[in-house]
Amino acid sequence: MLEYLNGLEEVTTYLNDNFLKNKINLIKDAINERKFLLTFVGQFSSGKSRLINNILGIDILPVRILESTQVPTFIKYGQNERAIVFNEDSTTVEINIKDIKEIWLGNKRDKFNNIAHIEIFINSSVLKNGLVIADTPGVNSTVKKHERLTREILKSSEEIVYVISKAVTEIDKLFLKEIIDLGLRVICVRTYMDTIKSSEENIEDVVLYDKNSLEELGDKSIIDIYHISNEKDSIWFNYIEDLKKYISVDITKNIDTKLEESCRLRLAKIKDELYSQLENKKNNLENILKNNEDSLFQEVNNIERVLSRLEAKLYNQSNNYKRSINDISLEAKKDLI
Repeated sequence: MLEYLNGLEEVTTYLNDNFLKNKINLIKDAINERKFLLTFVGQFSSGKSRLINNILGIDILPVRILESTQVPTFIKYGQNERAIVFNEDSTTVEINIKDIKEIWLGNKRDKFNNIAHIEIFINSSVLKNGLVIADTPGVNSTVKKHERLTREILKSSEEIVYVISKAVTEIDKLFLKEIIDLGLRVICVRTYMDTIKSSEENIEDVVLYDKNSLEELGDKSIIDIYHISNEKDSIWFNYIEDLKKYISVDITKNIDTKLEESCRLRLAKIKDELYSQLENKKNNLENILKNNEDSLFQEVNNIERVLSRLEAKLYNQSNNYKRSINDISLEAKKDLI
C-alpha cells in the first residue's frame, strides 16, 4: 500500500495540491505507526467524555466543564499511567493524571494557559494493540478555534464515534456529511435515553426515527447507531456493553484489518479527487490547444488572404509594367522612323 501511496503523492506534487498530499502523509503515518485513531465527535454537552470514561472503565476525563476550557485529548496505551500537556509553543509538561480535571476546570490556568492538546497514557487492554481514543471539543462550539481543532483531528482519524444527546438535528447531518466526505466510517451513539419519558414518547418510535434520519444521508458509511445512557442506574447503561464489544473485538482484535480498510476508504476519496483534478487539467489543456489551433488556422487564413491580395497587386503592377514597356517601344519606333 505504501507504494500506491507514494504514487498518489507524486500526482499531488504534479497538481501542486499540498492539502491532499498532507492527507496522504497522515495515512502513511498511521500505517507506519500502526495507529488506529477512534475519534469521539458531537455537539457540546452530548456526553462524549463521560461515554469514554464508561467505555474504558476509568473516571479519567472531566464532565460538566465549561466549553472554553476544552482541549483535544488523546488516550493511548501505556504501562505506567501518566499525562503529557502539549503547549502551543511546542513545549511539553508531564503531569499526574489526577491533575487533568483541575487543568480543564481552569484551576491551574496560570500554569497551563496555552495548551494545544493533552495525551493520556493508561494500561488498558482495549488500547494495547494500537487503538488511540480522541475526545474533541463540540462541533457546535461558540469558540471557532475548537471547531477548527476538531476538523484537524478528523483528517488523522480512522473511524468516528458521533455522539448525540437527542434526535438528529440539521447541524448533526451537516457535520456527518462532512465526515463521510472524508471517507470515514461512523458509529452513532445517542445518549440521555434515560431522560425519555415513556408516557410522552414511544421508545421504539424514537429509535426508528433516529435510524431513518441517518438513512436520509444516503450513505453506507454509517455503521450503526447505539442508544445508551451514561447513568449507571439506568437500564440503558447496559447497552454501552454492545459498543464496548464492537470497539474491543471488531477494532482492537482486528486492528491491522480495520486499519487497512480505513486507509482504503480514505484513499478512495483522495483518488476520486485527484482523478477529478486531472480530468479538469486535461480538459483545460485541450481547450487551450483547441483555442490555439483555431487561432492558428485563422492566422493562416489571414496570411493567405494578404498573399492573395499581394499577388493580385503584383499581377496588376506587372501588367502596368508590360503596358508601359509596349508604349515606350512604340514611341521609340516612331522616333526611329
